[in-house]
Amino acid sequence: MNPRDPAMFTSTRRAVLLILMVACYASPVCALARQDDPPDNREAVEALLDELADYVRKSGRDDPGDSAAIKRIDQLGKEFKLSGPKDKKAIIRGLGRVFLAKRRAEKDGSQKTAMFILAARGLGGMGTEATDPLLKWVDSSRHKNDLALQRELILSLGRTKSKKARKELQDLLKDVRPTFKGAAATGLGMFTHEPSKVRKELFEDLLKALMQAKANSLGQSSTAQKIWSALNGPATGSMRKLSRASANSPEAWQRWWNKNKRRDWDK
Repeated sequence: MNPRDPAMFTSTRRAVLLILMVACYASPVCALARQDDPPDNREAVEALLDELADYVRKSGRDDPGDSAAIKRIDQLGKEFKLSGPKDKKAIIRGLGRVFLAKRRAEKDGSQKTAMFILAARGLGGMGTEATDPLLKWVDSSRHKNDLALQRELILSLGRTKSKKARKELQDLLKDVRPTFKGAAATGLGMFTHEPSKVRKELFEDLLKALMQAKANSLGQSSTAQKIWSALNGPATGSMRKLSRASANSPEAWQRWWNKNKRRDWDK
């Protein structure tokens, strides 16, 4: 072949360009230029976590509303969206440790502080890896009397959209405490992204709980009536979301289920 042949020159040039492109892609300079991955091990995140940990260790007397800690929690939530995997893991761990804070209990035994509520809510928006820190504090001895916090922890389990959280919510739906049942019912309605088979399973659990709660509420038990009141709205709302249908009573939902439980809800 003639070394001056245009075809040969073109193929050679392409090969050289390909080698240069691969070399550039692999080089640190080009890697920085691409910026495909979020930054990690950032000093700003480390500083915020250190400051939050310091507030958690304190009694809270100097800052009764925990406003400084709340500010750090809010900032860490924003940083989470900009973080790489290591920083994300550190932020989740840091927010999980907020619940170790010791705060003076109210007369009813609860520890009503926005710091705990916001930490739970923040974890709920951090994906599946936040499931375990949330599970650790659901019904924990340290915070079990704070029903407002327990409700937020349970709702945040739903926000993680993890399978582990979903299973826990199905178990909590069987709890005898109205707050727990209502929150679990709401949380299950956050799994609308699941395929038809899973949504049917969740729908059926909600329907059974709703039918049982209504039957029990017809008696004289005040507890049964509280359960019905706490469950009716959340369960109905979640059933609508999961099935993409509507009904105006548990009995109507039962009839709808009997007609539609075998069809594909994704079509």
